[in-house]
Amino acid sequence: MNKYTFIILQYKMIKHFILFTLLLILIIFYISISKITKITKIDLVISRYNETLDWLYKIDTTNINVICYNKNIKKFNHPKVNRVIDLPNVGKCDNTYLYHIIENYDKLNDITIFAPGSCDMNEKWGQFINTYSKAIYFKKSIFQTSKHINVKNDLYDFTLDNYETANIENRNMNNEVKTQLCSIRPFGKWYESKFGKLEIKHITYKGIFAVSKNDIHKRSKCFYKELINELMTSNPESGHFIERSWIAIFNPNKECLY
Repeated sequence: MNKYTFIILQYKMIKHFILFTLLLILIIFYISISKITKITKIDLVISRYNETLDWLYKIDTTNINVICYNKNIKKFNHPKVNRVIDLPNVGKCDNTYLYHIIENYDKLNDITIFAPGSCDMNEKWGQFINTYSKAIYFKKSIFQTSKHINVKNDLYDFTLDNYETANIENRNMNNEVKTQLCSIRPFGKWYESKFGKLEIKHITYKGIFAVSKNDIHKRSKCFYKELINELMTSNPESGHFIERSWIAIFNPNKECLY
């Protein structure tokens, strides 16, 4: 091999190396940009009975998929709702949320914001707006909570023989008060049967929270099916046990608790 041929060969090798390096840089750049610009898909799941849902006009639902589960025998639609799904009026909002999780377990969007149709009530609206805005901004699970030393121990003897819905629109349609008692009670015994020795220190009330697909998938579909089987009556006591256990169910990171 003469000197001229050797120089040409080196030149080609350097040229190929530069082209390969540039291509690698472009690939890395593309992957980085894709991660930065990835659109987080968010569902707003509403459990409705007799509410108008006109509070939807007060929030920005751009790029939000709004799903309404209608538990009224009358058909319902709303301009700001993308999809309406009729369900039997059983299990309150807890039944609705579990139904959505079970039916969409393998096709959940990145974040699901759960809310009752009555979330525009004075005692609920602030929590809803806080949860809704934080979930969209931070793109993670959001739970507004009350803090305990140990939820199971603090509420071990909790039972609920009577419960009347707080929303007037709903109460006018159904004024049922007596609850259908849970087969395992009080709350502490029920909690142990579901979660064993798992300790939690927070409770989220009012049926308003946002949860990521990853947190939902910490539990199997079978687990959620077992829970929903306890919510097949109109006013189940176990719904109040589940309400006090959402943090145990999803086990979100501490930074998701407010």
